[in-house]
Amino acid sequence: MPYISIILPIYNVEEYLEKCLDSIFKQKFKDFEVIAVDDGSTDSSFKILESYQSHENRLKIFHKINEGVGEARNFGLEQSIGKYIFFVDPDDSLIPNKLGSLAKITFQYNAELFLFGFEEVNTTGKIVRVVQNKQLTLYKKNEEIGKDFVQLSKENNIRVPWNKLYLRDALIKYSIRFPEQETGEDAVFNLKLLREVSSLVVIDEVFYAYLSGRPGSSQSLFRKIRVSDNLVISNELSKLAEHWNLEKSLIYNNDINNGFKVIKDVFSSKSIKFIFENIRWFRNQKKFIDAFNLIRIKDVGEVKQLVKYLTIKIFLMNCH
Repeated sequence: MPYISIILPIYNVEEYLEKCLDSIFKQKFKDFEVIAVDDGSTDSSFKILESYQSHENRLKIFHKINEGVGEARNFGLEQSIGKYIFFVDPDDSLIPNKLGSLAKITFQYNAELFLFGFEEVNTTGKIVRVVQNKQLTLYKKNEEIGKDFVQLSKENNIRVPWNKLYLRDALIKYSIRFPEQETGEDAVFNLKLLREVSSLVVIDEVFYAYLSGRPGSSQSLFRKIRVSDNLVISNELSKLAEHWNLEKSLIYNNDINNGFKVIKDVFSSKSIKFIFENIRWFRNQKKFIDAFNLIRIKDVGEVKQLVKYLTIKIFLMNCH
């Protein structure tokens, strides 16, 4: 049985896929399987996978109709047999020869969840940001995680799946799966899991390279579905606040970025008509407005966050 199952959701990433696969298979640590789930690609991604499979028996390829990244990850999880699960995005890559170091830490701590650092790389290959924890920290109880959750959220990308290693048995035990929604499914996945896990190790090393700013990777135009998806995330944050008895304003403060992204989407269009139509639409989004209003200005710490917070406030005021 492989120690780690690396799950790759594939959809039209022919330009980046070879770099990703090379970064995985060139690791010195070899005790892993790669489960590539082709989610209905229409480019040459599937052919690239087949060419690698001809000389890599650790690569397992599955082809399915397009249902989105969440369902592709769920499908991969069902096929996996490793002790730990590593969700890797196919336009990203692993830091050379770091998988063994990650595995070594799991040997030592045997936790349900591991959170590690990453570097953000732009399309020219330049490192634009490094997110790295100051020290290795072991949380042995769920309530210990809750005490540091707000700080953990500020210092890490707590919502994405690719900077984490998951104990497969824990995902099965707690029935954690990616929900059927178009955006924010990874946030819901992780927030639900954090309510359940009994052990977490925050690692002070960088193991992953995240590609930012690639064309087509982000939803640049406003879509109403993102508002309802954000409400699902807000609901999960509310459950966490109640579970850990945290001040909701503090925990919702970490959701400012999502709210700002929604507002930014509205103004991404060059059409004045489009902008005003969606401002009028927002007037009826009481749940979204009520959720954001739970955030108090005195709990917004950083200047950058304060600017985003005030931008959303002004926008929502003009929706009435």
